[in-house]
Amino acid sequence: MKYATLISIVFHLCSCFYIFIGAYVHISNLENRIGRLYLMLATSMSSWAFGYAVANSAPTAEASAYWRSFGVLGLGVFYSILLHFLLIFTNDAKLLTSAMGP
Repeated sequence: MKYATLISIVFHLCSCFYIFIGAYVHISNLENRIGRLYLMLATSMSSWAFGYAVANSAPTAEASAYWRSFGVLGLGVFYSILLHFLLIFTNDAKLLTSAMGP
C-alpha cells in the first residue's frame, strides 16, 4: 500500500470519528449550548480532515490544491469556534460582557 493512500485512510477515519463524537455529544443533551458548539467544532475539524484525505490521494496537482483549500476552510473556522467554545465553557462573564459592549 502506498504511503499517500495510508495517510488518506487515516485522515478519512479521523473525519468520521470527529462527526460521530460531535453528533453523540449534541444528541446526548439537545438544549446544551456547549454541545452545539462542540458539534460545530467537530464539523469544522471533520471538513479539514476530509479535505486533506482527498487532497493526499488526488490524481493531479490542481485537484490536490482545490481539496487543500477546502480543508483550510474547515481549519480556519475552527479557531474562531474554539475561542467562542472556550469562552462559553469557562463561563468567563467579564470577557463575555466586554465583547458585547456596555
